[in-house]
Amino acid sequence: MPESYELPFPAGIVDGVHGWIFDDPRARPAMRGSRTFGHGTGPVPRKGRTHSPANTPGWLTFSAGRILFKTSLPVDQAELAVDRVERFISTCERMLATPSRENRIYRVRGFGTQEDFCRYAALCGAATAESLYDPRTEEIAFWHEPEKRDRSWLERILAHETLHAYVHLTFNRLSPLWLMEGLAEYVANFRWVRSRAVPGAVGTYVQLVLSTPGTALLPMDQLLGADRSMMYDPNRFQRLYAQSWALTHFLMSARPDLVHRMLSRDEGFDEVGALEDAFEAHLSGLLAAPAGALLETTR
Repeated sequence: MPESYELPFPAGIVDGVHGWIFDDPRARPAMRGSRTFGHGTGPVPRKGRTHSPANTPGWLTFSAGRILFKTSLPVDQAELAVDRVERFISTCERMLATPSRENRIYRVRGFGTQEDFCRYAALCGAATAESLYDPRTEEIAFWHEPEKRDRSWLERILAHETLHAYVHLTFNRLSPLWLMEGLAEYVANFRWVRSRAVPGAVGTYVQLVLSTPGTALLPMDQLLGADRSMMYDPNRFQRLYAQSWALTHFLMSARPDLVHRMLSRDEGFDEVGALEDAFEAHLSGLLAAPAGALLETTR
């Protein structure tokens, strides 16, 4: 991959751009083989977690309960990734009070180099992504090189993509985009509290995007109706992700029941627009809060 592939986007934000809902069947991954997939605490040894050589030289297949993970990462990094996905699934289940569907497997593919991931992402139709979730194969894919990205970045992208997988596998939802990306960023901005990832922390980058002079918020109706061309527009997606996160943060704080109804019963969407005044007041509090804070109203 050319050096120019590195994009001037913040860690954990570009992962969804053109990356996790796919329309072109010709872009199906060509590396899936026989459908093998591939600063908190460190990984915790769990009973039932095993790994073995995969069919592809240099790759391992990890089996850990409901996670099937194929990877070219070193064993210690792979163990960390599996541990984090396990924790983030549990975070999603607690947050939305809904366990994952029985017998659903979370398939994960971890690349040991950015170059290899870029090739794979391009085949998936997600050439600008730094991580992705592909609902066609129900697979999370990511890369990690410690010299390029630190552990907190890895945790953020795993949290983001795990939310996409959880919502798809549990509620069979891939839209609306503002809610999908808002929830993913809500989970990706978390703090460790007694070995649990608690979502809803105030993100420094989001504050920066939303408070930059001259950055106008989209009218509520445009955000709620954003399609792929708008949400993943390279010139606008940072603002749209940030605004989607802020709206989701408000709903998870004030109306978590409404979020659950939208996900599970496909109703309540018309109620969001009526909350615009309350959302703007909540947004003012988010922008004034210390970065990384878990606000008292956050559930």
